[in-house]
Amino acid sequence: MPLNRSKVSITSDEPGFGELEAMLGEARSAFVDWARRALENVKAPASELGSEDYAKARDEVFAVFHDLKGAGGGVGMELMSEIGASGCAFLRAYEQPNEYAVKVAKAHIAAAEGVLAADIRGDGGEAGRALAAKLRAYAERLSH
Repeated sequence: MPLNRSKVSITSDEPGFGELEAMLGEARSAFVDWARRALENVKAPASELGSEDYAKARDEVFAVFHDLKGAGGGVGMELMSEIGASGCAFLRAYEQPNEYAVKVAKAHIAAAEGVLAADIRGDGGEAGRALAAKLRAYAERLSH
């Protein structure tokens, strides 16, 4: 699923570039702080995707992935958006508790934590695109 990307660009020699760059840095920092907390807090619900209370757990995990998808690209972390989009897609197809769903959710959480730990920006290059493709393939097995 292609992500919505901004078509607006400015160059470093345009007036106000420094201010915009500083604002983006602050927004990225706030996003990273939030994402670290959210990913830590969603580990317990992700472990419940194999239990009878899976519907509530699915909603909690989906909310975090959806926020990662929506906000990551806005702060220059498109790979985080890709991970969130893959997590959302897999949870939309998820209809009953099973242990494979737990593994898929935890793989997405670990991947997102890795992106944050390595401070990966953009799509992560070839390695980032390969990671996103692997997560999507892993998630697609759940729906087949």
